[in-house]
Amino acid sequence: MRKDGGQVWAELRKADGRVIAASERAYPSASKARHHLEIHALGSRIQVYVDGYTEPAVDAVDNSYADGHAGFAVSGGAAYFQDVYLTAANDYYTEKYRPDYHYSPARGSASDPNGLVYYEGEYHLFHQDGGTWAHAVSTDLVQWKRLPIALPWNDLGHVWSGSAVADLHNASGLFADSGGKGLLAYYTSYNPDRPNGNQRIGLAYSKDRGRTWEYAAERPIVIENPGKQGDDPGGWDFRDPKVVRDEEHNRWVMVVSGGDHIRFFTSTNLIDWTLTDNFGYGAYVRGGVWECPDLFQLAVDGTVKKKWVLMISTGANPNTQGSSAEYFIGELTPEGKFVNDNPAGKVLATDYGKEYYASMSFAGMPDGRRVMLAWMTNWDYPFAFPTEGWKGVLSIPRELTLQKTNEGIRLAQAPIRELESLRGQLLFAASDRLVQADRENLLKGVSSGAYEIEAEIEIPQASNVSEFGFRLREGAGKRTVVGYKTKENEIYVDRSLSGDTGFSDRFSTLHQAPLQPDNRRVKLRIYVDDSSLEVFGGDGRVVFSEVIFPDPAHREMSLFTVGGEVNVVSLKVHALTNVWNKAAESQTSIVMDTSPQQMGLGDTRTLYAAVNGGVKGGCSGGSDVNQNQPIRWETSDPQVVAITSFDQRQAVIRAAGQGEAVITASTPNGKASASVPVKVFAGEFHTNLIGWAPDLAASSWVATERGIRGSYWSDAHYVAEETAGDFVYEAEMTLDEKGGAGSVLFRASRDGRSGYYFNIDPNMKAFRLFYKIDGAFADRQVLANVPAFIQQGKKYAIVIEADGPRIRISVDGAGIIDLTDGTFAEGHFGLHVFGGAAYYQNVNVSRVEQAKLRKTSFVNAGANTSLYAAKAENGEPVALLPAGDGEASSRTWVMVPTGDELGSYSIRTAAGGKALDLDTGQNKLQLYDYLGYDNQRWLLRDNGDGTVAILSLHNQQALEASADSGSLYLNEPDPALDRQKWQVVDVGAP
Repeated sequence: MRKDGGQVWAELRKADGRVIAASERAYPSASKARHHLEIHALGSRIQVYVDGYTEPAVDAVDNSYADGHAGFAVSGGAAYFQDVYLTAANDYYTEKYRPDYHYSPARGSASDPNGLVYYEGEYHLFHQDGGTWAHAVSTDLVQWKRLPIALPWNDLGHVWSGSAVADLHNASGLFADSGGKGLLAYYTSYNPDRPNGNQRIGLAYSKDRGRTWEYAAERPIVIENPGKQGDDPGGWDFRDPKVVRDEEHNRWVMVVSGGDHIRFFTSTNLIDWTLTDNFGYGAYVRGGVWECPDLFQLAVDGTVKKKWVLMISTGANPNTQGSSAEYFIGELTPEGKFVNDNPAGKVLATDYGKEYYASMSFAGMPDGRRVMLAWMTNWDYPFAFPTEGWKGVLSIPRELTLQKTNEGIRLAQAPIRELESLRGQLLFAASDRLVQADRENLLKGVSSGAYEIEAEIEIPQASNVSEFGFRLREGAGKRTVVGYKTKENEIYVDRSLSGDTGFSDRFSTLHQAPLQPDNRRVKLRIYVDDSSLEVFGGDGRVVFSEVIFPDPAHREMSLFTVGGEVNVVSLKVHALTNVWNKAAESQTSIVMDTSPQQMGLGDTRTLYAAVNGGVKGGCSGGSDVNQNQPIRWETSDPQVVAITSFDQRQAVIRAAGQGEAVITASTPNGKASASVPVKVFAGEFHTNLIGWAPDLAASSWVATERGIRGSYWSDAHYVAEETAGDFVYEAEMTLDEKGGAGSVLFRASRDGRSGYYFNIDPNMKAFRLFYKIDGAFADRQVLANVPAFIQQGKKYAIVIEADGPRIRISVDGAGIIDLTDGTFAEGHFGLHVFGGAAYYQNVNVSRVEQAKLRKTSFVNAGANTSLYAAKAENGEPVALLPAGDGEASSRTWVMVPTGDELGSYSIRTAAGGKALDLDTGQNKLQLYDYLGYDNQRWLLRDNGDGTVAILSLHNQQALEASADSGSLYLNEPDPALDRQKWQVVDVGAP
């Protein structure tokens, strides 16, 4: 890069300074500007891209050097370099599960899309990455070029989600010196040191087409937190601003999430905002917190009528099986109030899949289209996907329209037309083809990893077909099914056998939606990528967005029918190109999971491989001509790893001896190959516990000479069958020299996601005791933190003694922890590894006893009603039921000592272990995970007449039945009031 004043030029030079090629144009370079360079070198061709612009600044052919080192050079001044990465061309964007055509970050994470805007020929895509705005640009919404972080943390805190608009007429007054126009970004300012982040709406702007950004100096915050009162800055939920132009009323409108409602603001200058409405609350709330609103106006198809659409995402909640997305259709009044066309409680689903969150549409589209995309995740497992080095995928962009249906006006979604540019080989085409059950698969031999299906299927009048559809990413008994049930008029996605589904026990696998056929025909468009599936049914009236994690080699597909025949009116399968690595498309390759494998002596394992590329033809029925050619399998050392059997798709290997070997799959001519390193361990795991099982199939737990070795890039657990309440638990832990943390688990769930962790982590420089609930962890769950110098490769002898709520822990013979806690009273024993590897040996328990807990029912003496909860779920109301009515399990409670000095208890359901909880915000009794707060602790005061008063440790009020025996609440203690007296009836040993 050569700088001259406020501009830079790109040059490709030889080591002696001679210029091979230079850019024909200069690029803006403001003071302290950070420039983003991408250099693509493939053979003798070298391309240099600057600051995300589509055309290469330099595109040259030079044979001076074929290989060598990478480095930096500077002359005539100083330069700074940061975020420098070098990747082999064949490895770039080809990792396991890396999508071919969806947006994903090269490294780091992508979550909420932010600031989607079109400006001067470019689409800007921002997204969350650790509380900053990452940035990419495109000219077609398909091919993206990355830019440096646009909005980093600032003096006010983190930069959470928001939106961007083009200020084309300098309404803000910020662009007088830049041609009277520029870009504005509205973001959520989040200060982690203040209550609930003191969420406020901040402002940033760019004068150079989004290449550099400044935080507004005069008005860094344009809207304060609505909870601000005097010196209290406010801790209300107030985030995710979306700004949209309302031309009819010559104003700008901003919508902001308030947790259980959406706040509306209006402005004429994009700086000063006036609150005009609060929409939501009450019956509108289905469960999860409202987030990431979007607002836009659309014409109703076929009419001149326009409607406003308000979209929201809702956080994880049992009522919605995780997070969800919905929309409202209505009017925006001149006063800035949103009037919903439908009653509160009427749910219009944006997407029937489980991974479509924080959707946002682009502002300022030049052709008037409304195009949106979303983060493909669910808040039940937002960052748990089994990818390494990168996290997060955004959906394909979709065009939105409003359609008139029998149910009313509804939103329809369609893949944008620009995606057709991705179509490569036509893998298959057919029309007017009758397909019968139990006949040969129409798509036999068609294979691909990333593709699009266009299908219109007719149900013949006389057919008895009950179900039909597609099996996708098939292989070795695995597949994802997109099907249609004719009697139910229902479309569904079944991903129960899609591949790796074990990363979360909340990863649901069957999703369904109503879809009426049109004249007995069902239309489908399906987009398949390496880790995702998007289904558009009935011209986009029903949409599913799903993540899947198949083996890379499982690439087959099939069309199936059940019970009768269907007529394939039309069917096309298009291979879709890799937008991130053009070289990957141009050559034949072997596709397989090349992750290093670890095996114990005598273990067997199956490896899968497929041939990709070399596609020819393009006629009807065309397919990858290499798909059925033989694959050659070889082992570098059959004495270590032997190949016991193989065919053109798979090989079975056996660990024959201790050591390391490499298994290679290749084409017969050897021009394409892929290899898997395999390490075989020969050792024993000494333990008196049985039934050990991993929670994740993708993790590795192998017996070595140092004991059982657990390794995984994230959290993985290895849990024994036995349970206990009181015990002595001994283990030896050694952290791997190359990195990793480990924990000894006790009183844990069978999958290890809930329970106590005694943790040794060199990055934390401490021994820690903490607990998790369903995998969730927060700083307040750390019960003890003992600073220590943690040595990798050192053996730590751990002894844990548990006696009721008292927990004592020693390391290498020295007592380091002695405390009481009542979060868990009993459970399994287990081991844990995080971010590397750890070894465990001599893992034994002694003096084992089951927890001494009292199982009871609580009967109100004044009302003769029992304390009752219908379901053991967070948020479930706790009510009263006539004594003896209902299922016994629904009125049975377990009293768990909390371990505090007052002798309080947490009162929990016998099934599920949910705690009696006082919702202090709404002053109601409910169930919730036990978190140790006073609103979940209860004192039982003896009344001296065979009853007790149940007192909340939060406010010292007593649990009371209402006079009509219909409800339950807290009131000031009254020893003479029978409705505050409870008989504690033992149900039996827990």
